[in-house]
Amino acid sequence: MANIATPTTKSFYVFNGFEAGLKPRDIINLKNYNGQNYFLIKWWKTEDPTFVKTEVANARCPLLVCEFYQKHTVFKGATILSKGKRNLT
Repeated sequence: MANIATPTTKSFYVFNGFEAGLKPRDIINLKNYNGQNYFLIKWWKTEDPTFVKTEVANARCPLLVCEFYQKHTVFKGATILSKGKRNLT
């Protein structure tokens, strides 16, 4: 596959695997670069994860985005009392 990554300043490459016909396998990280958020996405049929703008990922693979946030979101200060009732401390 040809290198279709788009270079930005300071050797930060953005690759939209969707345009290359790849299917996302997993979202492994979230990075903010110059005020823009990017997901680090692993693709099927390639071992190289690449950064994709969050807006693109939100539109193209919303289930993976939801799964990523579910795995990485931590609620601090909430304790479960009983059957869905919470005590916020």
